[in-house]
Formats: sequence, C-alpha cells, structure tokens
Amino acid sequence: MDEFKKSIFAAVMMLTMITSVSASALNISTKPAKITIYLEEASPFSSFNYQQKPEGMLVDYWKKWSKSAEIDVRFKPYSEQNLNYLLSNEPASLYSGFHLHDTDLSKLDSFPFISLSSDFYYFSKNTSLIKMALSDKTTRLIVGGLLPKANLLPFFLSHPNVRYKQYTGLLELLVDLYAGDIDTFSLFEINNSTSSIINKFLPYLLSHTDVDSASTAFYVYGAIDNKNLLPWVKWGTEKEELQAQLSGLLGAVTASEWGISEVVSRFLLGLLLLFLFGVLIKRSKKQKNQQFKDLLESSPYPLVICSLDGRALYFTNDEAKSMFTFKRVKKAYLFDEEENQLLLSRFINRVSHQSVIEECVIRLLVGTHFYDIEISAKRIHYQRESAWLCYFKNVTDLLKAQKSLNEERELLRKVLDSIPEQISFKAVDGQIIGC
Repeated sequence: MDEFKKSIFAAVMMLTMITSVSASALNISTKPAKITIYLEEASPFSSFNYQQKPEGMLVDYWKKWSKSAEIDVRFKPYSEQNLNYLLSNEPASLYSGFHLHDTDLSKLDSFPFISLSSDFYYFSKNTSLIKMALSDKTTRLIVGGLLPKANLLPFFLSHPNVRYKQYTGLLELLVDLYAGDIDTFSLFEINNSTSSIINKFLPYLLSHTDVDSASTAFYVYGAIDNKNLLPWVKWGTEKEELQAQLSGLLGAVTASEWGISEVVSRFLLGLLLLFLFGVLIKRSKKQKNQQFKDLLESSPYPLVICSLDGRALYFTNDEAKSMFTFKRVKKAYLFDEEENQLLLSRFINRVSHQSVIEECVIRLLVGTHFYDIEISAKRIHYQRESAWLCYFKNVTDLLKAQKSLNEERELLRKVLDSIPEQISFKAVDGQIIGC
C-alpha cells in the first residue's frame, strides 16, 4: 500500500513539474511588473471613449490576461508613430493592433495571442472560384460573416481581392448566399474551442475550405531588442482559466447567429402580418360558411348545393335527407339511387345557360316510386367554387289534385254545354264569371 501511495505522489510531482516547466524555463527575474499596450481606434475590438478610457474586446482580454499572469497592464492610444522606434525606446511595451496605418511590422517580433478557426462555407458550384481567389489573389471574392470588422484580420489584409461583408444574423447571411450576393461565408470561433451547433451541421449541408488559423488571429507585437517580453505574454495566454474565457470575449462582439438586421426584421414582420391577415380572412370565411350552413340547416324546406354539372352534391340539409337517401363519397354526397343522380345531372345540363331556375319539374325516384319534384335553383359561390343552390319540393300530390280538379271542371263544362237553355253563373259579388 505504501508503494502505491509513493507512486501516486511521484506522478503528482511529475505533473506539477511538467505544468510549471514553461514558467521555470523563463527567468523569473525578467518577469515585468507592468506592460504598456498600444491600441488603435478599431471598435469594437479596441477604442478610447470621450474620457480616454480604453474599451473593447482586446481591452477586456488584456485585463483578464493581467489577472491570470499577475502582470499589470496600462493602455495607450496608438496613431501613426514609428512602432519599431516607439517599442524600442519604451521598456515593457507592446502593440496590439491591426497595423491600419501601413506600419512596417517586419522589424518586430509577433505572437498570435488569440487564434481563430474559420472555414469558408459555400455551394459546391463555387468551389473553383474559392480556390482561385485564395491562390492567385486577383479573383474577386465576397465573404460574409458575423464578426464585425473582420476585414482587419491578417487574412483579409493580405488578400486585397477578398471583400468582407458583415451581417447581423445568420438568416440574412444564408439568404444572400442563396441569392448569390456573396460567394461564401465564415463563422469565426476561438481555435480548439467547442463548436456551436450551427458550425457542427454546416459541413453536412455546404462545401467548406479550411483557412489557416495564423491568418485569422489577433497578434501582439514587440521590439526585437526586448526578447524577454513576448515569452511572458505567451506564458500568460496558456493559462487554462484565460483560454476558457476567450469564447465569451469573442461572442460579446460577434453578431448573434439568430440575430436579424432591420431590413430582414421588417421583411419577416411583413410576412408575419400577411400570414395573420390570411389567417383572419380564412377564419372569417370559415365563420361565414358556417353561418351559411346553419341558415340552410334551419330551413324548413329541402335544400341541396350541387356542382355546376349536377354530378356531385356538396351539401344537403336534414329536410333533403328526409326526402331522399344519400351516400358520402370523399368530400361530396351522391344520391343512393344512381338514376336520380343521372336525371339531376341531365336536367342541370339542359338549363346550365341560366343563372336562375324557377319551378321546373322533374321525376325522381323516391323509394320504389317516381315522384314529381319541383326544382328552383340559383347559382352561388360555395367554398371557392360556383355551384347551384337547389330547393326541392314534392309536388306529386299537388299535381294529382290539380289534374283531378281540371277533370271535374271539364266534366262540369260538358254538362253545362249539354243543357239547351242559356245559363250563366255569377260570383257572390254579382260579377259574371261564366256562361
């Protein structure tokens, strides 16, 4: 058991020695107590407010680095001074900027203190264009992204043929990629950090090309004469607690993947309003259709709505169902007696040139007998289609009574005509109505 404890202790000691080797390799006597950082006006990465207080992503980074490395930092604005002269004559000073003033940096030491991973995502049809633009540096290329002022990164400064276009949200960016307004896009992330859900799925949806992380990094520069300064900067950046906070610093200045610009928000708002307007219209029509159905259902007369050719019935109220029997076929009704459907269709086709049908009589089968059915109809719009609203009335008994009355009148006429005397008959008011 003692041997096991000794082995564990030895392993812990070895791990401690390994993790502290970088600091032990540095001469602790060369560790600066304070470092001056020169920054440019490049918001949101670095800037000075009206009170000349530094702010921005790089300022936040160096403040966290200061706590991690236990080295104080102070910030000074940089304009267009000679960097080599400036950093050589001021001890423990560094330049953390984007060399916006065409500064000659070849005489300075540099170190990428924040490395970004960035893949170019694009449709496969743009593959040759991307490769040519990256190799010949003359082919024009438009790259979209969510990181503000990413055109200040070394990659874009070394590729004048590549133009960067900033977006406020992934939706707008993808729309422009589809429309061909941009050739490709890149979503910048801290190198070796956990990828977002979007970045995990994009390689399955689009073609992509890796970009050297060294060309998409934030660099810090120091004078060659002061060789002990950058190693301490590097030592501080390798602290685990600092690395864990880098993604948050980048995310604070990067547009949200789910964000949208004012133009796109107006467009989406317009679509939403149109959608709501459509829903209201649809609901209103549905309510009107239901009110119309309720009105037809409450009618004491048999009512049927049929197609213009009479081959399908869209609606039948209870009174019509009590007169005829129907069967449901998909979304329509049909007469149970196929002969009735054929007779109605033929009748409708004969009068299809009219818009109103008044008191026309056809014979339809009811049960086992044919009956005289009077039809009155009018063309209407029902569920976005032209149709006939038909009113059915069984006039069989009425026609029989009328026929019997006519026969009785004819018989009375014959009796009166057979009498050899002149005969006339009057109404109760004395008016002669026949002779």
